[in-house]
Amino acid sequence: MSRALLYRAPRPILFAVSVLWGGLIAWLLSIAMSRLHPGLILKVLGFGAGAYVSIPNYGLFREETIPMELLSRHQLVSNVPLVAFILTSIGIAFL
Repeated sequence: MSRALLYRAPRPILFAVSVLWGGLIAWLLSIAMSRLHPGLILKVLGFGAGAYVSIPNYGLFREETIPMELLSRHQLVSNVPLVAFILTSIGIAFL
């Protein structure tokens, strides 16, 4: 998904898909937490794993091999879903 869609799509689609991806991961994690009632350590591990999964290109590329013209797009693909995951998780926690 990351290579085929996010690196070739226009920026509005990239942004929308990234926000949707991060928010979906946070929403699914909150459903799992509410149904399984894990302890504190498993919650921390779960949020860490959710943050890891919310970055769709994590570990796919070595930073030095990315062309300069794609570097800003790479940063968007790396950071927007993670920020969306964090903000959605905080929003769900306070609802």
